[in-house]
Amino acid sequence: MFRSPVFDHADVTTRQAVELGIMTPWADVEDASIASQSRILLNQMGERFDVMFARAANDETKKMVERSLSDSSTALHTSLRDMAGNVTLNTDVLTAELNDVVTASTAYAVNLFKRIPANYLAKVSDDVLGSIQTGAGLQDLIPAMEKHGVQIKNWAKNTALDQTRKVYNSVNAGRMQAVGVGKFEWIHSGGSNQPRELHKARYPNGLNGGIFSFDDLPVIDERTGERGIPGQAPNCHCVMRPVFSFDDDDDND
Repeated sequence: MFRSPVFDHADVTTRQAVELGIMTPWADVEDASIASQSRILLNQMGERFDVMFARAANDETKKMVERSLSDSSTALHTSLRDMAGNVTLNTDVLTAELNDVVTASTAYAVNLFKRIPANYLAKVSDDVLGSIQTGAGLQDLIPAMEKHGVQIKNWAKNTALDQTRKVYNSVNAGRMQAVGVGKFEWIHSGGSNQPRELHKARYPNGLNGGIFSFDDLPVIDERTGERGIPGQAPNCHCVMRPVFSFDDDDDND
């Protein structure tokens, strides 16, 4: 079948996309409507970006987890040293259970980041086809794409921060238990724009300042009854402080 270039009069951005391999410069002549070609090109972009983001998601998530492991070890070592004086504990410990937590957290984070191209290109596709149908062209398309770019960037940033906190706190919890620390103090960090009242309120009305056992985790979501540790709920900025308990008394009494 005879094929013809569709970008002979393309703008600089489109030509750069072709040179980078994101778009193809060829299209079937018998299917040469602008709308149909736009769909084809957007689908091709989606396929290429999926591959690119999958690779990037794996690499960046691995780095994130490694930083969380290192930061967790350092912070926990400092906390335990301050509480236990000259007692030295190995905070680099990575048990089989903790390794499972790290593996699961990594896989979950990778899948979240892989959603970025699908979310972004779906919105771009709607705007591109809409601008073609209305005839508005770049006048409406460029501002819309800039807006989507900012939204996706913010989503990716918030997701990365949230996943980092989750991995960090999960690793901390596992390492505390591995070295014999069975309890923790819940500390509300105050870093969220919309803090949960349950997490913010002082114990016993809330979780802040309360001391809890890893064997009997507190309720972190009153609506669902979910139990967990600081940082487990979406966008929770709370952290935990290790607590040594030398008796069976309730530390919150």
